Amino acid sequence: MPVAKEVSECKWYVMRTNSAAANRIRDELEVQGYEYFQAQRQVVKVVKGQKKKVTEYFMKDFFFIHSTKESLVEFQRFAPSRINFYFNICEHKHNDCVVIPDKQMEDFIRVAQSYDANPTVITLEEANLRKGDRIRIVGGNLDGVEGRFVQLTRGQKRKLIVVLDGIMAITAQVDAEMVEKIE
Repeated sequence: MPVAKEVSECKWYVMRTNSAAANRIRDELEVQGYEYFQAQRQVVKVVKGQKKKVTEYFMKDFFFIHSTKESLVEFQRFAPSRINFYFNICEHKHNDCVVIPDKQMEDFIRVAQSYDANPTVITLEEANLRKGDRIRIVGGNLDGVEGRFVQLTRGQKRKLIVVLDGIMAITAQVDAEMVEKIE
């Protein structure tokens, strides 16, 4: 099964499987050479009385895959477990699978991978987003990331929320002086 060769044709598709099948799907994506992303972090857990460093996935059953739709349809046919395109039923687009714009996905990945920003992945329902100012981070390891501004405390720290339209959001704490309003 060929992976999409023409990068310009590739888009970020959201696919979902059940949590029990996620490891098999992840392994097959790697074997087939797909570019994909799952938000994760390394945590220390106590297992049978011993401290052990383990990978913890924020949303284990969601895969963001950079490919062509045709290639992913072929992948579905031969995948070791069931994996489906994710559809945005909230906006009544039952026939359109969710595609994430490149810039939005790049920002989401950068926030998810910023260890010192302490990211938290939340669903859109949990985010309780109100219409807020669009912001851009200036400086630091999140330089250039765009999202929404939400003040959660009275101190100098602010939360940046990067939203993947119709799916989920991720937050990171940033210093107030690094926030620039986008007009």
